[in-house]
Amino acid sequence: MSLGLRMLVLILALAGACLVQAKPGRVTVSPGLTDLSLSPHMTYLVDPEGRADASSMFQAAAQDRFKPLPNGNATFGFGDGAYWFH
Repeated sequence: MSLGLRMLVLILALAGACLVQAKPGRVTVSPGLTDLSLSPHMTYLVDPEGRADASSMFQAAAQDRFKPLPNGNATFGFGDGAYWFH
C-alpha cells in the first residue's frame, strides 16, 4: 500500500474514531480565544510493527489500552512503528 493511501486511511480512521468515541463537552469560543489545547483530551497507543488497522484500534480504545500523552505533550520524536491517537 502506498504511503499516500496509508495516510488517507489513517486520517479517515482518526476522523471516524473522533465521531464514534467523542464524549460530550463544551467549549465557549469567544473573540479573545487564541488557542485551545487538545492534549489533555487525547490518548495514544504505539503499534511497534505498524501493522494495526482501524478495527483493532477501535477495539483497543474500547479496552482502555490508550494512554494519556506523556506530560501532555504529543511530541514523540522519531521512531519505528505507528502512533495512534484517540
